[in-house]
Amino acid sequence: MVVEVRKHLPLFLTDSDMVVIPVHVTNQRKSWDRYPINEAKLEYPLAYCHYRRLQDANLTEPGEPVLSIGIESKVICWLPLTRDVRRHYKLHWLIRGLRRMNEMGLHEKYSIAFPAIGVYEEDQIDPVNVYKSVKKYLGNGTFPVEFFIDF
Repeated sequence: MVVEVRKHLPLFLTDSDMVVIPVHVTNQRKSWDRYPINEAKLEYPLAYCHYRRLQDANLTEPGEPVLSIGIESKVICWLPLTRDVRRHYKLHWLIRGLRRMNEMGLHEKYSIAFPAIGVYEEDQIDPVNVYKSVKKYLGNGTFPVEFFIDF
């Protein structure tokens, strides 16, 4: 399937089966102020608690997807891309996460909503490289991938 670019539609209004949310590895109070994390904890509170418990137990790793399955109406894929809010997203962690998502066959099981990480200047990552990476690792699956510009 192709990777479809979605403009002017919020990530959380997707019909996709899985929503990918970039998160931080460490648990600091300030680290949860970065969008879309603050929206995710409102939209998917039980999945958010699931990730936070794993995070509190130091069970999260950079670039290693954490799935919350059967907790909310959608599968939530938490993707740790930075240590904390003071750090920028890391492209090599993103690629590692996409590679793992591919190895797990997530693009063969679910339609996926993926945020266009890098469209906001503070992300300090090139959104074109993010798009190309998403297309490379998830674009050949059975189900569509939506790449949300306005997340």
